[in-house]
Amino acid sequence: VLLLPTMFKNISEKTFYVFGACNAISIPIVWALYPESSQRTLEEMDLLFAADSWWNWDAEKTFARLKAENPDLVNAARARQTSVVGGGVELGGVGMGKKGRGLSLVPGENAGSEGSEEGDKGV
Repeated sequence: VLLLPTMFKNISEKTFYVFGACNAISIPIVWALYPESSQRTLEEMDLLFAADSWWNWDAEKTFARLKAENPDLVNAARARQTSVVGGGVELGGVGMGKKGRGLSLVPGENAGSEGSEEGDKGV
């Protein structure tokens, strides 16, 4: 940022070419070095970044191999994912009440056992 006035003074509008070149160089870097991580669980992310190589294609190959070797790890993670059922959110039964909420900030709503009528009042 501090260099920008000097760049504009010396090379005027060609400053934009410098920034354009930086952006153009970043496209293949992102393509080659950053594997796709959308729609993957945290357990799958561990497998994805377990490759010894920096290259994206090597990471994907290693991920496919480790996923095939550890199907229980991936299937257990998929079973815990959020799903909307009957108007409430269920997270595989982990710390969630009947209506699909965890601990409440409203006084008295956490008094009952998990999923009991006492804990579900006031909704």
